[in-house]
Formats: sequence, C-alpha cells, structure tokens
Amino acid sequence: MFVPARRVEPHLFVVPTLSTVHSGKVVVPVMNIEGRAVKLPKKEGVGYLDTDGIRRRDTRDDGRVGA
Repeated sequence: MFVPARRVEPHLFVVPTLSTVHSGKVVVPVMNIEGRAVKLPKKEGVGYLDTDGIRRRDTRDDGRVGA
C-alpha cells in the first residue's frame, strides 16, 4: 500500500493506493491540479506499507465482502 508522504507540492495529489509490484515497479496515480507540467515527487516522497502478513477482506464475484 502506497501512502502519500508530507510534501511541499500541494498541487500534486497522491492518494493511498493498493497495488502490486511487477519487476520492482508499481503504478501510483498522481493528480496535478495546477495544469502545468511538473516533476513528480521522488520515490522517497511516497511512503509505502508492505501488506504481506496483513489480512485482507476480498470482494467476491457476487459483490459481497468475504474474509
């Protein structure tokens, strides 16, 4: 799980994201509300939590939440 760290770029929104790492890389959505090209935060600017060992609740095909 990637969580936004405190930054000085208030115009970039990084939302908490649950994603899978592939070949050491992950896609994290960032929304820029300023409307101009800017550099993205360095990877140190995006914190993460390792979800191995954390019990998740998955959604079943029928839309119900299962353990």
